Amino acid sequence: MKMKKSVIVCLCGLALAFSMLQLKAQKPQLRKSFEIPLIVEEPSYMLDEMRMSSWTDKPLALYNLRERAQSADPEAAARIFMRDRAFLLGLTDPTLGDVTLRTSRGSLAGTTLRFSQFFKGVQVYESETVINISPDHYISYMLNGYKAVAQEFDVAPVLSPQEARDLIGNYIGLAGRIDFDQTKLVVYRSNAVTRLAWNVRLVGEEPIGDWEALVDAKTGQIFKCQDVSCYHHGKNLPFHESSPDSNPKLYLVVNDSATCEEPQPLPLPAVVNGTGNVFEPDPLSTAGVAYGGAYVDGSDANAAVLTAQLRSRTLTDITLNAGVHSLVGPFAAIADFEAPAKGLFSQASGTFAFDRNADAFEAVNTYYLLDQSMRYINVTLGISLMPFQYAGGMVFDPSGLSGADNSHYVGSTGRIAFGEGGVDDAEDADVVLHEMGHAIHDWATSGSLSQVNGLSEGSGDYWAQSYSRATAIWTSGQPAYHWVFSWDGHNPFWGGRTTNYGPLYPGGLVGQIHTDGQIWSTCLMKIYNSIGRTKTDMAFLEGLMLTSNTTNQQDAAIAFRQAGINMGYTMSELTQITNFFTGCGYIMPPFPVQYAAFEAERLNAQYVNLNWETASESQNSGFEVQRRLSSETEFATMGFVRGQGTTDSHSSYAFQDINPSGEMSFYRLRQLDLDGNSRLSEVVAVAGSNHRGFAFGLSPNPAKDHLDAIMVGLPQWGEALEYRITDLSGRQVAQGLSSSANRVAIPGVHDLAPGVYMLEMRVGGQVAIQKFVKE
Repeated sequence: MKMKKSVIVCLCGLALAFSMLQLKAQKPQLRKSFEIPLIVEEPSYMLDEMRMSSWTDKPLALYNLRERAQSADPEAAARIFMRDRAFLLGLTDPTLGDVTLRTSRGSLAGTTLRFSQFFKGVQVYESETVINISPDHYISYMLNGYKAVAQEFDVAPVLSPQEARDLIGNYIGLAGRIDFDQTKLVVYRSNAVTRLAWNVRLVGEEPIGDWEALVDAKTGQIFKCQDVSCYHHGKNLPFHESSPDSNPKLYLVVNDSATCEEPQPLPLPAVVNGTGNVFEPDPLSTAGVAYGGAYVDGSDANAAVLTAQLRSRTLTDITLNAGVHSLVGPFAAIADFEAPAKGLFSQASGTFAFDRNADAFEAVNTYYLLDQSMRYINVTLGISLMPFQYAGGMVFDPSGLSGADNSHYVGSTGRIAFGEGGVDDAEDADVVLHEMGHAIHDWATSGSLSQVNGLSEGSGDYWAQSYSRATAIWTSGQPAYHWVFSWDGHNPFWGGRTTNYGPLYPGGLVGQIHTDGQIWSTCLMKIYNSIGRTKTDMAFLEGLMLTSNTTNQQDAAIAFRQAGINMGYTMSELTQITNFFTGCGYIMPPFPVQYAAFEAERLNAQYVNLNWETASESQNSGFEVQRRLSSETEFATMGFVRGQGTTDSHSSYAFQDINPSGEMSFYRLRQLDLDGNSRLSEVVAVAGSNHRGFAFGLSPNPAKDHLDAIMVGLPQWGEALEYRITDLSGRQVAQGLSSSANRVAIPGVHDLAPGVYMLEMRVGGQVAIQKFVKE
């Protein structure tokens, strides 16, 4: 009997993932007795439009942001945003000298930047900060992974990296070929615990797994050792010697990232289309039957009823080299990297017409499904999503895991493999695409896949179900309509899973990632049935790009909606998304009115015209127009303009302020929902009626944590601006340079003692001064 395997490796530190792998009503799961799980999920609570850490009372996530980017350069804009909120975010270095840009990805939902934190040159473990800038240049969403570390903490290790690596290799009994080998120094910070540690990652033949360990670099204590692979139904991996790989690979560590030196064929003379037999999506679905009778695995034996479900399909862009056809294309590529070693099934003919009893059938079926799904993402949807661990398409082994009945994505190497126990995993589209779901989650986050609340398990189930549901075989009244792993599971081998799961978030969480993931996949399928496959898939993929290695389902739901906002989904679609997520138990911040513009212009000494536009509105009662003069400390309401309620159309508004004052004036809008919720717009300013040339105003004033200078009459955009802060005695307390812009954040304000200060700004040979109060 062929055996089944599945080891999904989550590349970014999944310390919090597999500590929760107690399976219930599923195939048996064997955690190795020597595994040392590390639970680091940070408790949190919701406050307004933020998710706050219960440990630090600092925000872990900021939602519904609509802050105009203060630079055309995404990194500069993100740094300005963080710098302005250094105190709020708990950043100990307001200059952000300890934060390094790791990746920047442009996509349909905007530009998403990922920053890593370093302490005295050592990376802080799982400290990723993510900021999204929408296509129209607004900061829209942020995840804050910054961890404050006391300056006196020592980062000089006692153990060498080789000693730490050997310690872990001996501890787990690593044997055979090594596919991935990386050791790096990190600062581990969790609640009140700070430790200097060696982070060791190993992938080898035995024991099977993507092993991540943390070794105290001072004492040698192992305080984490886990297989962080992502398994599609729980680990059940035997210990035994594996056959040597017929195509061994060498993985090198370069700048903390793994690159795979794959044996490459000679330059390909041609890519051609072949044909092959596949199940689409599986034989039970196309036959419209349940598992049983003649429709059983039968130890992989042929049966007339199963053979009748084979479909001949085009194998797009396979390789033809020197008369040999190989299942290698631009989006998928076969490899043989795990036991049992069965080869690559290359042949002279381009016709791969095998039945399910042949080992080659699983290879053909997997190539077809992966190739089609990758093309759907990259070509049909127009979302660029490919492996970052190596060049080319998804690398897969259709027969692996040393005979275990499971399948997996291994993030350290970026590959997937399929086991053969029970129903061969690679015969079921749900298993193939579930494993691919882990891969695209990992790629979308540049290696920061999260298993908090089973997020990646639910994402894999969704990706499988999205494809199966699109075949329109089952009707909503049939149980199999909601089943995941319709052929591989829901049978005597194991129970499978469903996207019709009843428990709600967060009360329904049981601490087991495969079970909890069903809350996420079930809710996504409700949205799918409402707004359609294409829109749901796009928001799902683009939303994942906004997440990090500690993202829970709550953050992911808001990221999904934010991706829809950024891609211009209609108000009706966004309202449906919000309602379904709310119905599933997620807390969805009030949907904001989307401003397209807000401007103020002085016509003469008495009149100021205000004009603003909205791109969309939801339950919008209207706008209070508020003004503050430069001599005042509070905004006062000047009038009210009625809104459009709910609309997908652009709406234009105008208000004229009769302003006899010669002072600089500041304006903002307080938008009111029909249910009484409200939120403030950004602040705009106009110069006083007697002013000529450059001027600025300050907001907020009095200031607590940050201070913005709102510029009027700049002599030239982009010209260097010099600022200086003095106390009332004239003593300089801060100074610096900045690029001039309509709004300039003044750093270091939160460090000032309470009192009255003067801010002097010089640009283009002009000087302006304003007084402000630090509370």
